[in-house]
Amino acid sequence: NSTDITVYEGETVPVEVEPKDSKGDAVDLSSTTMYVVIDSGLDDKDALVIADGDLTKTSTKITFTVTTAVTANLCKDYRWSLRDNTTNRVYMRGDMFVVPTATKDS
Repeated sequence: NSTDITVYEGETVPVEVEPKDSKGDAVDLSSTTMYVVIDSGLDDKDALVIADGDLTKTSTKITFTVTTAVTANLCKDYRWSLRDNTTNRVYMRGDMFVVPTATKDS
């Protein structure tokens, strides 16, 4: 399924996604070996690859951390996907946006 993600400039942030089947029911991927890849939609180069060992998985959710390798690039548009490590099957995908936020002046 497709899920768009928004992250904030300069933050390292955990992102939680919920894999669903075509009927909208939760899919248990907790025992599946997979990875997350985030790449630039413009040049198709990997900005961040997150290995299975760095994913937190439950029967209904997968959590991964988006680092400043991605969030340092303000207003850059990325694509992301959650893929099977062996078959490269796509379980989830979407766009990822890095946006600015208001910050307290020093």
